[in-house]
Amino acid sequence: SLIDDSPNSYLQALYQMPEDEYEAYRSSVGKNISRFESEDQLEISAYGIPEPKKGRVIAAEHFDYVFVPLLAVDTMGNRVGYGKGFYDRFLKKCSPRCTFVGLSHFDELEGKIDGIDFHDIKLTSCITPNKIYRFGLSSASE
Repeated sequence: SLIDDSPNSYLQALYQMPEDEYEAYRSSVGKNISRFESEDQLEISAYGIPEPKKGRVIAAEHFDYVFVPLLAVDTMGNRVGYGKGFYDRFLKKCSPRCTFVGLSHFDELEGKIDGIDFHDIKLTSCITPNKIYRFGLSSASE
């Protein structure tokens, strides 16, 4: 298998896969998800984020994996995002088989995040600089 338990191996596996085995997509905040083909299809949004201005659109239910940015995550897989609810709305549209992977700049998890609402979607796992957390399991991989 290309994938082991080290955090960088997941991303390395994507880079090693032949391009015809996966497709990368980028979102426009609050808009469609478009196939990412090159940087020249991107423009800077009002939020200062490079977003696709064109590309083939795909519906949320067709995704196998969604990588989710976050500010904090707790031991149950609850995340604090950037406060606009864009990812929560998108994740609700995804298939039940879809894996939600958080991307965190910090290794440590919060004990419990207060104020989790019914619309907040839990992560399946989270990749940090030195660990991979799989929620529902008792330990992290280092």
